Amino acid sequence: VHDLEFASSLDIVLHETLPALKRIKEAGKARFIGITGYPLGKLREVVERSTVKIDLVLSYCRCTLFDQSLLEHVPFFQKHGLGIINAANLGMSLLTEQEIPKWHPVTPEIRAACAEAVRYCKDQGVDISKLAVCFSLNQLGIDTHLTGMA
Repeated sequence: VHDLEFASSLDIVLHETLPALKRIKEAGKARFIGITGYPLGKLREVVERSTVKIDLVLSYCRCTLFDQSLLEHVPFFQKHGLGIINAANLGMSLLTEQEIPKWHPVTPEIRAACAEAVRYCKDQGVDISKLAVCFSLNQLGIDTHLTGMA
């Protein structure tokens, strides 16, 4: 279930989408059921309320140099037997010299702080992207990391 926060209601995810995925899994057409999203609270709520066994959770931009909030949720997700995927450890370009999407969900303050960090690292001859990836890869409890290659 990709970006579940955009569903018109979490009840649709819980009572229609996840049961449909369970049937697909039981038919042997899928091996795992996963959920993704930006708001960690919504991911937790779905895990808590679901009657369908969820196998993994993917969060993005939440285990980065500018936001480590995923780490607070690791024990909860582990307690529920979920695989944990950290996506966008470069912050969807915030921790690179690439252009940042206008729709990026961070606040203007975080956007400005990351731009300043990118400039500072560049002035020091350091690639902030390498620091960002190294940081996330060294966080305990995360099973897999997805890094963009733009």
